[in-house]
Amino acid sequence: MAEQRKKPVKLEFTGEILSSVPEDAVAVRVKGSKDEPAPTMTKANAPVPVEGTVKLRREVKGRAGKPVSVLYGFEDPRAQDFNNLKHLQSRLKEMLACGGTADEQSSEIILQVDDLSRVRDVLKKLGFNVKG
Repeated sequence: MAEQRKKPVKLEFTGEILSSVPEDAVAVRVKGSKDEPAPTMTKANAPVPVEGTVKLRREVKGRAGKPVSVLYGFEDPRAQDFNNLKHLQSRLKEMLACGGTADEQSSEIILQVDDLSRVRDVLKKLGFNVKG
């Protein structure tokens, strides 16, 4: 008996800047193939860059011997918002060409990088004061 294949989903992405006034929202619309209402993202819930001092350590224990770099102890109160932490984690992964994750409960960023000097250099480029 022949399997029925599902039709591929066609997605359209559009972005619009409604105004150059900072108080106004930036709308991002995603249109699906079923013409569902598009979710929007405003500047109010957009990620805010995290700055200030951060601590850095290398861990191996509990990770099957694989070394990781852990960023913790953010002094910036904006790091308590998980969206901001996730945005920073994405930028670091892109700049370091590595994998990683952000832990919401402990407000830590875990990067799959063994070389702490590379991580330290990238953090300094982003304007952080690095301890450790």
